[in-house]
Amino acid sequence: MRNVVKRYITSQSPSDETLIREYIEASRIMQHKETVLGGFAEGGLGDVKYYVDEEHSDPAKKGNEPFMGEWGRCQDDGPGSRIITMSIYAAWCLEKGSEEQKEFVRSVLYPGGEGENTGVIKGDLDYVARHWDSPGFDRESELSPSLSHGELLELTILPSLV
Repeated sequence: MRNVVKRYITSQSPSDETLIREYIEASRIMQHKETVLGGFAEGGLGDVKYYVDEEHSDPAKKGNEPFMGEWGRCQDDGPGSRIITMSIYAAWCLEKGSEEQKEFVRSVLYPGGEGENTGVIKGDLDYVARHWDSPGFDRESELSPSLSHGELLELTILPSLV
């Protein structure tokens, strides 16, 4: 998705912005789903495995529901990756975007509230601030390494928290 955001910044393609907005909305919805790791406040943001459509093994489930089976948890690269991607879009909107785009950043991406009113970026920043030193699984190898892909993403984000 980061490549779509970068492409949008150079082209302002309406179809790219539609994809970005859909990604942001899907992320917002998934942030508030209950997972094996918990909900929004308990650490569910570090759970990255979701069904992306209605075609999966459990017909009782609907698309965008968390996978509740066995899985190497937690994989903390999701929040860090979303922060980087959405922050690039937000910075462009605030600097060069329309008034509607600026309001979107202030009301959806970073309104600064708590709980359900927390913006998508702020929710992920709060998660990274609380869990940056928690052990996790590397997404490529399903091993618990000393410095995973998720930790590298989180280290990229930490300077923005201070």
